[in-house]
Order: sequence, then structure tokens, then C-alpha cells
Amino acid sequence: DNNDATDTGTNSAVRGDSSYEAEWKQKKWNNNKWKLKEAAAEPPALERPNVLFLMCDDLNDYIETMGGHPQAITPNIRRLMETSVSFTQAHSNIPLCKPSRSSFLSGLYPHTSKYVKTDDLPRPEEFEGLEHQRTMVEHFNENGYLTMGTGKIYHGYKQSYWQRVGHKSDYGPFVYNRTEAPDGPNDENVENLAHPIVPRPFRHHGPVRGSFGPLEKLEDGLGWRSGDLHQGFRELKVHTETNRDMTTDEQSASWAIEQLQDLDSQSEEDDQPFFLGVGLVRPHGPMIVSQKYFDMYPLDTLQLPHSLLDNDVNDTMRQTLSRPGVGQLMYHDLINSFNGYKKAALRRYIQAYLASITAADELLGQILDALDQTRFKENTIVVFTSDHGYHLGQKDYLAKNLLWQTTTRVPLVVRVPGMTTGEAAVDDSASESSPTPRTSDQLVTLVDLFPTLIDLCGLSKDTAKNEKGKPLDGHSLRPFLTATKSDDATWEGPDFALSAMSYKHDPSDQIGIGFSTRYETWRYIRYANGKEELYDTINDPYEWTNLAIAGNTTTARGQDVDTLLEGFRDDLFRFVQKADQSNARHM
Repeated sequence: DNNDATDTGTNSAVRGDSSYEAEWKQKKWNNNKWKLKEAAAEPPALERPNVLFLMCDDLNDYIETMGGHPQAITPNIRRLMETSVSFTQAHSNIPLCKPSRSSFLSGLYPHTSKYVKTDDLPRPEEFEGLEHQRTMVEHFNENGYLTMGTGKIYHGYKQSYWQRVGHKSDYGPFVYNRTEAPDGPNDENVENLAHPIVPRPFRHHGPVRGSFGPLEKLEDGLGWRSGDLHQGFRELKVHTETNRDMTTDEQSASWAIEQLQDLDSQSEEDDQPFFLGVGLVRPHGPMIVSQKYFDMYPLDTLQLPHSLLDNDVNDTMRQTLSRPGVGQLMYHDLINSFNGYKKAALRRYIQAYLASITAADELLGQILDALDQTRFKENTIVVFTSDHGYHLGQKDYLAKNLLWQTTTRVPLVVRVPGMTTGEAAVDDSASESSPTPRTSDQLVTLVDLFPTLIDLCGLSKDTAKNEKGKPLDGHSLRPFLTATKSDDATWEGPDFALSAMSYKHDPSDQIGIGFSTRYETWRYIRYANGKEELYDTINDPYEWTNLAIAGNTTTARGQDVDTLLEGFRDDLFRFVQKADQSNARHM
């Protein structure tokens, strides 16, 4: 797995300019001041605003206010929401790590770039549909920003996009057998193992997918390490819960805090607008965090999510594809690992997922606290999101890369001081006596992030590297950040949220891959084999009943099913084929 930032070899803040950073300052900032004002359609939201871009990996709606799990503990994300606009119907454009990040960081839909499979190329920027695009961080570089990144923001792109880099993300902590590693934790001949508490057969899914449990001192010659075969491994010493080495996520948070403090200590005359990206890996597997987070979710009182329904998979079409995906196998192996007790198995897994989310929330809180203690608080835009959601037993899957609500829906929180923190903010759900958290239920997707930040920061709209580059697919969310109600905002984007499936392209099909279109009251899914699903999201919010199967002629609201399917199918074909026509013009 190729990620985007390298370990600097020290936990101390970077003092002074690296040669790369100095080069960007000299060549870009002074020469581009005029471009910022000339190219912006509207004035920037703030004067030379900074951007703090925060992400988690595999995070669905199991956070406070979003309703995914009633016991989720995320006070820091909620605190951020209270001075932000939270988009309650934000969706990933392709619910798999690498293609999702390649999409929103390039500003292109997957069907525009054709980058839909993780094994297309090791580096997305080498892919024909992306090589002519300037990515989000590159564009901030070009517009005079100091760019700093740590953890997992990019996924497979070059490290040199950042002027300052912190810690390369990895999926550890991993268990390894110290007695079989004569060369220490960096012995590449020793395999990583699943957490010893994970039973068979689930543990056979490996040290990432098949591993969860507390980060604790291990016995029987076992130890902890973090890293990978490309960057090497480091030992992660764990003596007690409070006396141990930092995980990679903790290192990334610490590094980000040090950068904020370092910039704050410099003279205001030397201020340069910055873009700071922090990508946390959790709750992505292995779901291994300190025991204290597990203790927050006692198994005897842990509820299963309301979205679970026995036999819910029976009327779905995902399994009609030639490759069913590993998610179903993981689900059944998990249950078999706990002697067929489904509820007990899911509680164990969901406990680890929630614990990982709360651990990530604490780190996010530390970063937000550090920002608030600097002079940049009132001039920094904060964005928080995830690359996609995750199924935890719904429709018999433990997986992503699915086209239902649990995998496409993501948190998306945007704070703009003076815009979302004042009275003029979208406030559809709150009462007058309780104006927070502020929300918008507008259907948006992650591909809207790039044009939103261009708009808010007053950057040039030209993101193509050359004449073969394409215009951004998304639309600015600024109207929903300034309007008092969603109905008052003017939206230029589509009336549905489009998500694609990462799957091999079918040349015999009219559009080649699977898509989901989430409307205000419907979800339509069409797979590349032509199979369809239709859900009434008003009467069926958990998408339990596929109205597209034979025998259903009318919906609960009286509409003709065939007429609805035809309309949604036509919408999808026109939207995707329009991108194909645009691609042909840019060739």
C-alpha cells in the first residue's frame, strides 16, 4: 500500500524552511498574489485563509448526531460541528480507499478519469485519466500556500506534493513473533499476525482485515511493531496502557500540533497561508487501540445498530456479480469464529470499530485545541471527512466498495470562521433556542470539496496541468455555508449523489461499471451486469426492501416501479455518457 508522507525521523517540529519549501516560497507566493484576486469569481471567505484538512479512514456515520450508532462517543467531532455546517447527506464517489482519494483530490468523478480499480497502476498520477490534472495539494502549492501533510491523505501519489511531510501512514500496530525475528522488528522474513484474542477462522483474514483488540502488553514472545515492507518496521514498545510508544496516528497528530505551534511562534510578517492535511488511519483495520476506548463500550450494554436485519441480503443484486467480494466471507467467518452466535460476534467487532472511532476523535480534539490556541483560529477553514463508509454486518457484509447508504455516506463538516460560526449558517434541523449543530441535508459528494476550497480561498479555477486536463466535476458548497436555510441556497450541481463501484470494466455494458444515484427520497443502483435495485428512502431509510425485484409494481407512495426505474436509468446514462463525450473532446 503506497501512502503519501514519509517519516522525518524526528518528532520535533520543523524549524526554518526545507530547500523544497523555500523554493516554493520564492517561485510561487510573490508571483501568484495577483492570480488569487484575478481568478476568483467571488472574494475569498477570509483574507488569505489557512486550511486544516482532517480525515479518517473507513469512517461511516457512527458518530454523534449522524445516527449510525446510538452509543457512539465523539465529543470532539460534535464540538467541531457546533461551529460548522455538517452535510448530513454527503457521499463518497467511490467507496474504496485509493479510488476515492484519487477522485476527490483530483476533483474528477471516477467515470471521468476512468480510475476505478485499485490495481490500475501503483501511482494514480501515472494513470492516463489523471496525469494531466493538478491535485488539491499541488494546486495550493501553485497558489502560494505552504503545504504540510502527515498520515493518510493521498493514497499512492508522490510524497513530493507536500512541502513539509510528517509521518507516512501504515496500518499498524501489528503483532509479530519476536522469537522468530533475530534481526529485530524490522525482520522482513517475519509475518505480521492478527491480535491473539481474535479466534479462527476470522484471524486468517490477516493482520489488517482479521485483527482487532486492545493495544496491550503481549506474552508468549509476541510483540508489537508498526510500518510495512516498503518503509521498514519499527518496534512499538508497550509496557502499560500509559507507558508505551506512540502509534502512527498519534505521531501524526503530534506532528500536526508541532507545525501549528511552530508557525504561531514565527513573526506575523513571515506569515504565509498554509494547508495542513492530517489523515488518521483508524477506524480502518486493524482496529487496535488502547483498552480505555474498549471500556467505553461494555459488551453487556452495547447495542447492535438499528440498520441490521436478518436475511436483508436476499433481495440484493451485488452477489450476482462474478466476484462476490471478500466482505461476505469475512461476515460469515466472523460469526463462525464465535460458534455461530451472530449477535455476540457482531458486538465484538462493532465494539472495536467504535473504540477506534473514539480514539481517533480524541486525536482530532487535540489538533483542534492546538489550532484554537494559535492566532490562526479566526483565519483557518477546517474540513473533516472520511473517504467512504463501512458495513458492519448490514446485508451480511463486513466491507466497503458497496453501493448502499452505509458505505457511500460519509461525515462532511466544514467550518469557516465568520461564515459558519455566525448567525448566517444553514440551520435546517435546529430550533431557534438551540441553533447547533448546524446541518444541511443537500445531496453532495466528496468531489465537491476541491471546488469548494478553491472558492473559499480565492484560488485560480484552472487546475489542469496542460490542454489535456479536464475541468473539475464538482460544485462549490459555499451557498450552503452562507444561507440561513438549505432552500435559500442556489445549487448548481446534480439532484443526486453519484457513487461508483470499484470493479473491472465490462465493455459489453452501456456504461461499464456499477453506479448508485442517491436522490432526496430514492436510491437507485445499477450494476454492470444490468441488475438493478431501488429503495424508498422515506419509508425504508435502511434500504431493506429492493423494489426492483420481480413482483413489485407500485411503491408505498403509489408510483409505478417500472416508470421510476426507467427515469432513474435514463438520468444515470445521460450523466455518465456526458462525461464520456467530454473526455472525447479533451483527447
